[in-house]
Amino acid sequence: SRGSSGSGALPSNPSSGAVDGGHQPAPRNKAPQVIPPREHLKPWGAETGGSASGGWSSEAAKASSATSPSPPERFNDFNDPRSGHKDCFGRDLNLKAVVVNFANIGHSYGRTVLRLGESKGMQMFDWEGVRRCVRFLKAEQRMKVTGVIPANFEGFDNRVTWAALPKDIEQMCETVEETPRVTGRNHSSADDEMTIKCAYRRACCFLDNDNYQEWMVQLRDDKARTWLQEHRELVHLRYYFDAGLGTFDLLSGNYPVTSLALNEMCEKRNLSRMGRA
Repeated sequence: SRGSSGSGALPSNPSSGAVDGGHQPAPRNKAPQVIPPREHLKPWGAETGGSASGGWSSEAAKASSATSPSPPERFNDFNDPRSGHKDCFGRDLNLKAVVVNFANIGHSYGRTVLRLGESKGMQMFDWEGVRRCVRFLKAEQRMKVTGVIPANFEGFDNRVTWAALPKDIEQMCETVEETPRVTGRNHSSADDEMTIKCAYRRACCFLDNDNYQEWMVQLRDDKARTWLQEHRELVHLRYYFDAGLGTFDLLSGNYPVTSLALNEMCEKRNLSRMGRA
């Protein structure tokens, strides 16, 4: 039973001295302090507004997160909110991998940055545009790059040398897939078809400023066509070159990624009140 003041109090411990102005110390069989269950606290640095005995302070939360194992990542190694979605065939969409149409990138760089034109009788393509694109995707977006280029393709590199695929670009890529040089009007855009199919097989993004409207209707592979129709808004990445600075950047849009993944429509006026994930 609990100790009480008066004649029934337990004798004090001489070695401990008086407590609280001469009152006897608490008995040894005092009920233990009740500690609030851990699930009622807010871990991982959340503010609780309470004391250390009633919840974790921000300092304690930070210390705990530094010493305790982190919660499981929901998305991928870079914890990017654009991952964690399934495609229409139940596969995980890899939104940290991208298939790049090198010919489209190189021609855009020559036309926009170098200000070349077909009327000058020169090839607009330049490998430097591809180099800036791949470097941006690797270093700033942390993406794995697969290139697509016509077989045995050659072009200017910084308008100085005429070369095949430069080694430094190839080394930055996972692989570079070569489109067979086929002829005939039915295969006039074979590199576009290969870009789509490489992305479909990898369940990943693809980068090209072509609209691919005809492929959404005429692509003969039923599964690849369905995949393109269902997920083009999410996986088809667009880009631009800054004519003044020569820099490459993505055009990411302003729709929440989850809405794109689920093909949900929302009014433009509601975008500012929606989450970014």
